[in-house]
Formats: sequence, C-alpha cells, structure tokens
Amino acid sequence: MDPRGLAALASIVGAEHVLSAREDREDHALDAYGSWRYVEEVASGASVPDVVVRPGSAEEVQALLCFAAGEGIAVTPHGGGTGVMGGAVPLRRGIVLDLQRMDRLRSVDTDAMIAVVEAGALLAAIDDALACEGLMLGHDPWSRPIATVGGAISTDGVGYLAAAYGSMGDQVIGLEAALATGELLDARAVSLRAGPRIDHAFIGAEGTLGVITAAVLRVFPRPEVRTAHAVRFDSFAAGFGAVGAMVREGIQPSMIDLTEERDTGGSHTTLYLCFEGSRAVEQVLRSEGLRLCREYGGRLLNGVGATFWDERHDSAARWAERTEGGRRLAVVRDPASRCSTICTSRCPAQASWTSGRAARSASRRKGSLPASMPSGAAPISSPSPSVRSTAPVLMSPRYPSR
Repeated sequence: MDPRGLAALASIVGAEHVLSAREDREDHALDAYGSWRYVEEVASGASVPDVVVRPGSAEEVQALLCFAAGEGIAVTPHGGGTGVMGGAVPLRRGIVLDLQRMDRLRSVDTDAMIAVVEAGALLAAIDDALACEGLMLGHDPWSRPIATVGGAISTDGVGYLAAAYGSMGDQVIGLEAALATGELLDARAVSLRAGPRIDHAFIGAEGTLGVITAAVLRVFPRPEVRTAHAVRFDSFAAGFGAVGAMVREGIQPSMIDLTEERDTGGSHTTLYLCFEGSRAVEQVLRSEGLRLCREYGGRLLNGVGATFWDERHDSAARWAERTEGGRRLAVVRDPASRCSTICTSRCPAQASWTSGRAARSASRRKGSLPASMPSGAAPISSPSPSVRSTAPVLMSPRYPSR
C-alpha cells in the first residue's frame, strides 16, 4: 500500500496499529486451514495482505470500511486465526482487520443471563470472566483458549457442549456489525418472535456481509456437577443406536462425541459423554444414559472420559506452540518483495522471523484497551503470547470441525 493509504489508515487507528512490515503481513496470510490445502495461492503469495490494521472500536471499524470502500480495497476480518475452512485467508490481499484489540466484556445481566461482548474477545477469557458471576459460555470448541467470539459467530462454530447448548450461532441474541458502506447495524432482538432476525444473516457468513463488532450472547448457569465418561462399542452402529435411544427417552448429555478410530489392532468406536446439572439431575442423567449404553453393548472405560475432557484444549496449545516456534510450512513470499522462499519444518530462516513474534505481539498488546471504557465495561486480561498467536500452522487437529 502506498504511503498516502498508510497515512489515511494511521489517522483512523493510530500509526502503532497499522502493520505493514513483512512479518506482520505474513502472520495474517493464513489460518489453521493449512497451507498445503491451497498450495497455488500460497506459492504465489496471493494470500499475503497489503497491510494489517488493528481497530480498537466499532467506530474505527466503520471508518476503515468507509476508506476501503472509497478506494476499492478488499477487507478481510481476522479474529484468532483458528478457523479450518480458509475463511480468514485474504486471497484478494488488501486490508486485514485484526479485531483482537476489541476484547471487552461490555456488560453482564446475571438475572437475564445475557452478556454483551466485543468481537475480538477470546472465548476462554470471556468464560473466565463469567465464572465470577456463576455463569458460563455454552460454546467450548477445541480452540477455546485462542479463538475469538466474532470468529466463532462468523463460522457458526460447534463445540464439545453443542449437544446441550447448540452451536455458537444458537447462543446469539443480537449483533452489532459494521457494513461495507460504513454503516453500523445494531441488530439486537427486542423479541425472538418480533419479525425477521437480521442478525442471523451474519451468523456463519464468514465476514462476507459485514464485520461483527460485538454480540449479545445468551449465557448459562455453571453446573453444580459435570462428569465425563467414555464408552466402548463393538461398532459405530451400536454407538449410534445408544445415542438415538438417549434422544428418544429425553436423556440430554451436554457432550456427545462418537468416534471411530483405527490403529494396528483394528478399529474401535468410543462414545464420549458429559452429564451435568445439579447433583440430583446429573445423577439421573448419568444413570439412565449409561444404562442405555449398556443395552447396546457399551463398556465403560474407567478414567478415559475424564482424561478426554481434561485434554480437549491441548491441540490449541500445540497449535500456538507450532505457530510461535517456526515448525510449519510457511509462506515467506511477499509479492511486494523481489525475494521469495518457502521454508519447511524447523527452517532456520523461518525460525529467525517467527522467534520475534511473541515479542512483537506482546508489545502491540500493551495499552491496547482504551484509557476510558463505557460504564460497566470490564477489561478481559489477555493470555500469554504463546496462546494468542494468530499465524497459521500446518496441522490436522483431531476434531477440525470444532
């Protein structure tokens, strides 16, 4: 982007939030989709944006979109960069809007169980903040420590607790979104039955209709008890039959994860379940749910379910570690530069530029929250740089759909 354009962007968000260095732009060239899945675009450098801009408010997003519309520049919203469908890849280059400065929990209504959250807030940070009020998010994907609220809504993500709470989109009551024209749409539902739900158009739209800047979310009471279990079946059909029986009898686990795995000993099917609620409710659900599993030949694997639940976010930590450590196939071709290389695993050249990402990310986050916030707004503390990385990584998560 030419100096005039960079100056215009700096006038909106501040020069420190306009990132034009090669390393910064490469950090936002991919998501967790994996460069090997679209090698042609990667090799040509087509997914390296011209500039990365980090707005701190909905008003700044509006102004940026107005500028981009006037100049005919493509804009790609970017949350945590953990999507696995390529939705955050800027194939038309242009401007990447990194929304992670917009990370405030604006308000919580404990009686109505509603939270107003900015799009760049990390799911884990929001859940931790809600825990102080005895509440929780119903969305718990593998990427919870590093994924953002806006990204989860834009992809309509499905997490481990979807059996009880639905997808992320199911938890949206209303949205605030900036349109390409620069208009700010406040689509907060007055009543779930009062006319069409405009906010639904943005759920799962991957940022194509506008940039989500905040959301009104339905939140839930934290359960008194939650237990996790693993049941082994002789076939996938038997496990599926047990799940169907629970549905028919009104037994509602909060997690249902039916997995068929193959190893040297052949294939085996495991059903991972969580039951939660008050102690009395959890006991009834667990007793009846496991009884139905036994009727379909299921065998309880002691301790395996608890381990599965405890380790469900480990892939997010590995993703972040690989991102920071340079252990991936990376795009290092910059269309604006005369040189181009593609580095592979543990490549010294890549290690040299990725080693500075944690320091750069930490320095950018200093003072990222506005000096003054609206009444009732609470800042959400950021995790360590090793968990907040947004660069892509070549990996295949065990549960890529979450």
